[in-house]
Amino acid sequence: MYYKVITFAFNDSLFQSDILIAELSELGFDGFEETAEAVMGYIPSNLFDEQSILTLGEKYTDQFQFTYKIEELEEKNWNKEWEDNFQSIEIGDDCIIRASFHKANRSYLYEIVIDPKMSFGTGHHATTQLMVESLLEQDILEKTVLDMGCGTGILAILAGKLDAEKVIAYDNDEKVYENAVENVRQNNVEDNVYLVKGNSEIFGKNKYDFILANINRNVLLSLL
Repeated sequence: MYYKVITFAFNDSLFQSDILIAELSELGFDGFEETAEAVMGYIPSNLFDEQSILTLGEKYTDQFQFTYKIEELEEKNWNKEWEDNFQSIEIGDDCIIRASFHKANRSYLYEIVIDPKMSFGTGHHATTQLMVESLLEQDILEKTVLDMGCGTGILAILAGKLDAEKVIAYDNDEKVYENAVENVRQNNVEDNVYLVKGNSEIFGKNKYDFILANINRNVLLSLL
């Protein structure tokens, strides 16, 4: 699959990247990078429609402005690229997140092994780190947990390792779900972490002590 990367540069200090990312997600963009001055959005070439970007600019012209640059991503062996650049990450004194091709590190109380493939949740994004830090501070022993839009399953896996009684993790993307199943299996938390491929229909069936939701605001609002 060929991708385009569109770099959105900010024209003023009022630019709200979370609004832009939410809007781009609705247009088919499935990956983002943020810097202090720009947002880079990734979209399959066959889904890209430049007119939708122009319309988006007109929609928010009274709130903020941006310019954009379109580039075609060169074809690469992205798995090798990822492996060459993926670094393990330590969170606090007790938790390390690594890929399966890194050496095991038993000096940490909680070791999470993640092979993200096309899923979100490697531990490198600030929101994931903050969620992990927060989860480590909670008492979830024998509690029930829901991980909404689990991605790689990283948060559900940690909840399982923290001895939650039952963790339900769901994602509505088939490939993401399959990736989460693999990650749960290689972290040996299958006894208390259960994967579900589905949507918001699961919410009305159970009550939970904790709900984890590391997903875009527009998705949260629509689910609420």
